[in-house]
Amino acid sequence: DALTLTGVSAAETIIDASGLVTDRALDIVSGAGPVMLSDLAIVNGYIDGDGGAVRNADASLALSDIDIRDNEATSGGGVYVASGSVTLSSGQIAGNTAGKGGGRYVETGSADLSGGQLSTNMATDGGGVYVEAAGATFTQTGVSTVTLNTADYGAGFFVYSGTVTLSDGSI
Repeated sequence: DALTLTGVSAAETIIDASGLVTDRALDIVSGAGPVMLSDLAIVNGYIDGDGGAVRNADASLALSDIDIRDNEATSGGGVYVASGSVTLSSGQIAGNTAGKGGGRYVETGSADLSGGQLSTNMATDGGGVYVEAAGATFTQTGVSTVTLNTADYGAGFFVYSGTVTLSDGSI
């Protein structure tokens, strides 16, 4: 079934995972229908695993006017894409931390940045984005920015395998 979560604004509607001790804010499981998150913030997720704020197992996830910040994970501090797809059309994924993929980690699915920004994320590999497997893809288009991310290897992008396509936007 489809799920839509729409807040008032990212400044006013905040999903704060700090009370969860050690867990991500949202876990979108395999078999879920399309998921749309808009006009909200997801903050303070922490997990010794994948996806500090959001882990997408196999759904179509759309993010609009969203603020995913201050989350931490082993992989995908902001968003972890196991499979399925994630599109950020506006808003930001910023200030997240991970060993791999401070902002986004794409295992075998696809991630699109068609608007908004990935900024100030930190990781050992792939401060902004980490692309893992041969079938994984990341595409940047539109008015989008990957900036001010830090990493030992690949501040903006780290591609282990898979494909990164930069059609527009700025790095």
